[in-house]
Amino acid sequence: MPYALNYCSEKKESRLLDNGMREAVAYSSDEDWAIDSVTTESDYIEAFEKAGEVGVTCFDITSGKSTKTIESFRKTNKDSLLVIISDPTISPLTYMKPSIMASSLLLKPLTDANVAECMKEVVTSYYSREGGTEEDDGQKFCVEAKEGKAYYPYNKIIHFEAREKKIFLNTLHEESGFYSTLDTIITQLPDYFVKCHRSFIVNTRKIVKIQSSQNLIYCEGDIALPLSRSCKADVIKAMGVNKE
Repeated sequence: MPYALNYCSEKKESRLLDNGMREAVAYSSDEDWAIDSVTTESDYIEAFEKAGEVGVTCFDITSGKSTKTIESFRKTNKDSLLVIISDPTISPLTYMKPSIMASSLLLKPLTDANVAECMKEVVTSYYSREGGTEEDDGQKFCVEAKEGKAYYPYNKIIHFEAREKKIFLNTLHEESGFYSTLDTIITQLPDYFVKCHRSFIVNTRKIVKIQSSQNLIYCEGDIALPLSRSCKADVIKAMGVNKE
């Protein structure tokens, strides 16, 4: 589920951001987003430190006129789409630098119109970027849970695991559980997703190496998965690697 985090020091403008973000998401997709809007830097710091991955964030630099917090955020969220909220009294040199990498800009005073336009552009950009590679043809895997629907591009998925009578989809930064079976979802996935164990399906494009002596697969993010002898040939074939 995508996560958006907004910080604006004024409550009225914070509500504008929150509403604008939710309307833009509803306009662009039927996917459910988790959206938090806060009015203090300390709450913003606490929220992004707890979050595994932030897809979109808005940050107000007009209150403290300091970029230290957003630069700290950017170190751990290099791929996030970042909207800087500023005003005409602050020089663009303050926030237009590589350590911040702003994706867009909102100037105060915020209005329904400029917030709506900016949020729609940012959310559209998010989905365009997350749409997958040409080989994926923009396809995504849909997870339906009690929280709502969430869509995961195939090129973001590391593996699926069956445990606790559920299936868990895993990316580098997120795990999402839902009810199904591996046998069911394997029929819905591209050919490069294969079973590597009775309890796991792996995206073979995410495999870094196979440790045959330990019956382990290592994927991006140093994620280790079990490799059954009966599945080894299928994994190697899907990777396009010769047995030798």
